[in-house]
Parts: sequence; structure tokens; C-alpha cells
Amino acid sequence: MSIYFYVFVIGSIILFSFLALILSFVLMNYISKKEINIIPRKKFDLLFKIVIICLVISVSLIYFWMIPSYGLYQVHNKTDFYKFFVPWMTLILSTGIPVYLILYELWNFAKTLNNGIFFTEKNSVRLNKVAKLIIFDITCFLIFVWIFGYLGIGHPGIIIYALVIYFIGLSFAVSAMIASFLFKEASKLKTQIDLTI
Repeated sequence: MSIYFYVFVIGSIILFSFLALILSFVLMNYISKKEINIIPRKKFDLLFKIVIICLVISVSLIYFWMIPSYGLYQVHNKTDFYKFFVPWMTLILSTGIPVYLILYELWNFAKTLNNGIFFTEKNSVRLNKVAKLIIFDITCFLIFVWIFGYLGIGHPGIIIYALVIYFIGLSFAVSAMIASFLFKEASKLKTQIDLTI
């Protein structure tokens, strides 16, 4: 394939990721300047959904084009890498399943925002699911990297990368757990206030 094609796809991934990041900052800035009750719900809901769509496009480009292309490139340049290709592609592509499940849960979370009901038990459960999926994904990845290293089909340096990915994922999981706890407590407070009134 042409170098221009690679540049186009990598540029698209960077563009969609950057767009998702900018929209996230816009959302946070919008929330910090206005009280939660007077945010136009449709605008907030739309921005959040656009962020998720940009993430889905970026993740799809990475999992369905960039990773397999890089693997095939390695196999063509170094034929002794052929025995590594199938196990590593299976491992890396299987990590995409929890990622898409996480994005699905976030999409369901975004759908509830249109109703103006932020702090509910359902949203708390969704965020808890997100945290569990992240922990499952990064833990399985780390375990299989160790197994591949033991079997001799992985470079020892990859374990360092796997640990970095693990701790980054763990920080996201802890953030999702904290948000889940806060949503649960806010839901209880809202129920108590509704009962008092």
C-alpha cells in the first residue's frame, strides 16, 4: 500500500481522537461555567454523543486497520515473525471486545442525559460496568503478555509496555469506580429529597 494511504489513516485517527478530546474539553468547560440544571440538555447530549462517535471511529480504525496492517508489515519484512502473528493478533483484537462494550455503555449513559436525569442508580451501574470491563481487559492483556513471554513468542520489552497500559487502564477504572460511587450517593440523596418534599 502507498505511504499516502498510511498517512491518511493515521491522520484520520489523530483527527478523530483530537476532535473527541476538544469536545470533551468543551463539555467540561460548559459544565463548569453553568449550573447543571440550566444546561440545554439536547446540546449536552449531542456533544457527548459526538465525542463517543469520534471515539468509535478512532477505535475502529485502530483495531480493524492499523493493528492488522502493522502485523502484516512485520510478517512480510521478517518472515520468522509469522509464528507470532496469529497469537498476537488474536490477543490484541480480542481486547477490542471490552472496548466496544465500554463505548456501548457510555452511549447508553449519553441517552439518559437527554432526559435530564444524571444521577440515577442505572448510571451508577453503567459506570461500575465500565470500570469492571476496563479491569477485565487490561488484566487479561497483561496475563497473556506474560504467558507469551514465557512461551517465547514475545519480546521482554513488551512486558514493560503492557505494564504501562495496565496502569493507565487502572487509573481510568478507578476514575469510573469513583464516578459510579458518586452517582450512587447522589441518587440516594435525590430520592431522600423527593421523599421529603
